[in-house]
Amino acid sequence: MVQSTGEEEVPRPSDSNRFTRLMGPMVKTPRSSTEQSALLRQQTNRYRLVGGMAAGLVCEINVFEGKTHLKMLVPQYALFTLLTHFSTWLNTELHAVGHSVTLEVVYAQDIT
Repeated sequence: MVQSTGEEEVPRPSDSNRFTRLMGPMVKTPRSSTEQSALLRQQTNRYRLVGGMAAGLVCEINVFEGKTHLKMLVPQYALFTLLTHFSTWLNTELHAVGHSVTLEVVYAQDIT
């Protein structure tokens, strides 16, 4: 893809490249055995959307043994239904290009 800035065209990274860059800091290749053991430990981050149509949605990112699991906790049923269909497609596409990532969507009315 190419993005025009008015004077020149700047190549835009593909969707898969943008995803790789987003996930890159979480799945770095270890340089030593100490880093390897640190990588094998479970890492979890939790983010909550505070505005917009998806306000209240919580994303838990869990990295374990080089595999990333994204769990979306969705408080609105209509959004849950939409994201469930999207996650099925996205999981298939990510695995097809070799990413060790799984996206799970869970309906959760009371998210704390």
